[in-house]
Parts: sequence; C-alpha cells; structure tokens
Amino acid sequence: MAQSMAVRAALFFARAYNLTHVWIQSDSLVFVLAINSKTWPMELYEVLMDIALLSSTFSVICFSSFIPRHQNSLAN
Repeated sequence: MAQSMAVRAALFFARAYNLTHVWIQSDSLVFVLAINSKTWPMELYEVLMDIALLSSTFSVICFSSFIPRHQNSLAN
C-alpha cells in the first residue's frame, strides 16, 4: 500500500511540474504485480485507479519491472 501511495504522490508531483515523460521503478513485487494485473486487489483499488488516471496525462510513462531491493540502492 505504501509503495502505491508513493507512486501516486510522485505522479501528482510530476504532473504539477509539467513533466511529460515518467519512468517508475519499484522494489515492491506486490505493487508491480498489482499495477500490471487486469484485476486489482480491493485494498489497492482506489490508489491504483488514481495511478491509472494520472498515467493517462503523460506523453510517455513506463512502469518497469520489479527491481530487487538489494539492487535498488538509489531509493535506499
């Protein structure tokens, strides 16, 4: 849940600064599986719907695949 809320906040930030190209990486396998799923878990539905709607406002948006935490030194 925290990862999806952080992504939603980042997308609001990107939109506020008129960014047009966004690349999202995640070390949360739960988030990556959820965002790429055709059906979303009920507890994440509202946040993932916001992410989907916000995503449509960018020229290019990329949700990259899962990155193991030990390889994600930039975020840590």
